Amino acid sequence: MTGLPSRRAVLTGLAAGFAGAGPVRAQNRAPTIGFERGQSRGGTAAPTGRTRLLVLDFLDPGRTDLGLAVATLVQKEVLAGLGEVQTAAAIMPVLPPAARGRIADLVERDLHRGALRLAVEHQARAALWGRIEAFGDALLIHASVSLFSPVEDPDLVQQLVIDGVRAPDLAAELAWTRLDFPPFVARRAQFFERALMVGTAGLELRAAPEPGSPPVRVAPPGEILRLRDVQGSWYVVAEGSAGLFAEAAPRRDLAAGLHVLPRRGAVEAGELGRALPNPALSASAPVEPQRFHRLLAPRTVDGQPWYQVDSGGQRVWLSQRQIAPIPDLPAAHFALALQRAVAGDQEGAERA
Repeated sequence: MTGLPSRRAVLTGLAAGFAGAGPVRAQNRAPTIGFERGQSRGGTAAPTGRTRLLVLDFLDPGRTDLGLAVATLVQKEVLAGLGEVQTAAAIMPVLPPAARGRIADLVERDLHRGALRLAVEHQARAALWGRIEAFGDALLIHASVSLFSPVEDPDLVQQLVIDGVRAPDLAAELAWTRLDFPPFVARRAQFFERALMVGTAGLELRAAPEPGSPPVRVAPPGEILRLRDVQGSWYVVAEGSAGLFAEAAPRRDLAAGLHVLPRRGAVEAGELGRALPNPALSASAPVEPQRFHRLLAPRTVDGQPWYQVDSGGQRVWLSQRQIAPIPDLPAAHFALALQRAVAGDQEGAERA
């Protein structure tokens, strides 16, 4: 992986030599070394408001027809994790088929540069992209995040600070930053099977993955559905012994769309659970903090999801606000933290 971590390691090593060359400190105290946003030496910053994350269709060299499906699911996981800090600028664009074909062409020819070029076109700060391969029933997903150079994004200039004083000439400009994450391996059923919550407008469930197919029924707002699979831009929803289909494309009105509920979450220290998913009940059961919890049996109460977690052998209920969702793909988890940061939620970004 390239970018911030390795550059910081270099700067920290330089800092040790720089600090050691100075006067002897009181009681041989080790210097406090940190980083803060620096000043780019060239160019001007990008226009304000560039905060969006562009999630590109994943490349599909084996023609599994899952490239769009994976991208759609990642989009919705990031949006679900943003929760109350969602802003219009953070919505990933819904791209028409012609644009999807151009994306595949650009990214195939030059993965990183193509992703950045498309992010510029859509006024996005970062692009999440990748490649998917299938080995029988197993999926291998490679994912990367491309960020801008400091000329376009001054947040990517890191200045070394020693004991509160900026070290002269010890700053790193993270130009052409690309972060490659470890491959993610899962069986197809394991990756796609999860819970969905119907948004405020309800949802038409159809007998076939076609816009002209008549709806079999309309799922009411707040209903929990079980996702079984994804076919292109359609969700396959478990319904009895058969499956029904629902459109998967993100909507501009986020509250009206279909929400992907997380399967894992972290819980802060001090959170208390309830015996039942009822906000009127007192919270009295302590929950083990700072761990990845499997989120079981989701339910909705007054339009808000609640999750059951196993804490020390005892199952308790937590509301959505008590849980920090953790996407399956590490790249999506990083993108979620990045979006929280640019939306002004620094505490949430640090937690993620």
